[in-house]
Amino acid sequence: GPEELWLEHGLPRLQQCRERFAALIGADPEEVAIIPSVSAGLSSIASCLDYRARSKIVLSAMDFPTNHYVWRAQERIGAKLDVVPTPDGIRVDAEDVAAAIDEQTALVNVNRVLFESSWIMDLHPIVEAARSHGAFVSVDDFHGSGVVPIDVHQLGVDFLLSGALKWLCGGQGIAFLYCRRDLIERL
Repeated sequence: GPEELWLEHGLPRLQQCRERFAALIGADPEEVAIIPSVSAGLSSIASCLDYRARSKIVLSAMDFPTNHYVWRAQERIGAKLDVVPTPDGIRVDAEDVAAAIDEQTALVNVNRVLFESSWIMDLHPIVEAARSHGAFVSVDDFHGSGVVPIDVHQLGVDFLLSGALKWLCGGQGIAFLYCRRDLIERL
């Protein structure tokens, strides 16, 4: 029956997906959730933030468009978006993103590999600036996971989202949300 199918086949496969994705990004399996899409994961993160305390969300002009849709939806409850421009339609300077981060920043949303140009962002100065101002960093890695190595523990990002559709050679409807261990209970 359907219960047997899920309990003996489906759920163990989902756990296997979590474990493999965690190993790919340098995380522990318990830090990874399976979600239906990156947008759903970003929406979950967005629902954990208090925009009265810190209202600013830093984005870039080269992010995948659905990232902005999620954050724009938060404007009605107090989020203020700061979109860092691109100098040439190919890249966004990490230093410009870092410079936009201040004491009002709740979260920095950054795409590690830019979908229009394949530019690979240098995340180190962004993470460093966010840490120094008490802001979170969320990385959309849909266009990097599986082809550009990353270690989330070494890098120190708070969240990383990716989907199986691109370079992970999976289908639609399965994506992953990494959440740094100490934030799981807190948020």
